[in-house]
Amino acid sequence: MDTSSPAALVNAQMLNMFVGRRVRTVVQVQHNEGGVLVGQSTDGHQLCVWQYEQHVLAK
Repeated sequence: MDTSSPAALVNAQMLNMFVGRRVRTVVQVQHNEGGVLVGQSTDGHQLCVWQYEQHVLAK
């Protein structure tokens, strides 16, 4: 775990203060469709998280 640059723990209302930075959040997942996760944040707002495929290279 990289502790040299810790990610802030934020809710939906705080996200605009952290544009371009790595953050952590907690959501209750509502549904996941085609790589887009839709969930409710701890402050009641809806968040959409786009998932990017990660390709693992075999050794």
